[in-house]
Amino acid sequence: MRYLILLVSVLLGVQGCGPCDLGWYSPECMEYRAKQEAGELQRRKDYVVAHPELAERIKDCIINEQMCTGMTIDDLKVSWPNYTWKTVYRTARGHENWHIGHYRSLGYGTYSTYFDARYSLDFIDGKLVDWLEFGED
Repeated sequence: MRYLILLVSVLLGVQGCGPCDLGWYSPECMEYRAKQEAGELQRRKDYVVAHPELAERIKDCIINEQMCTGMTIDDLKVSWPNYTWKTVYRTARGHENWHIGHYRSLGYGTYSTYFDARYSLDFIDGKLVDWLEFGED
């Protein structure tokens, strides 16, 4: 039975049920992506409103999806939600180094993934002090 359903799906060309299955530039997909972006922008604005103690330049960075010194890890995670965050090390003196990037697959199975780091971020006492960019997305 399982093979029959698979065969019928292949013959009919059944794809996933997402709006972007019709094409990245299809009107349905573009509308879906615009709604997602609007939701992300609203989420960033809500975070800024909920944290009135933030400096104006940090608020601007969060809303515009940018990085600036003085941001906390939580500020950056709100500003850049589509990255994977990995702690590289912590010291007793309050220094932390984080790598952010994406998990990539080599296409050979579940055990053939690697972490493609894009940025190395240095924090002291929970505040961003410096970062290094490894490459483009």
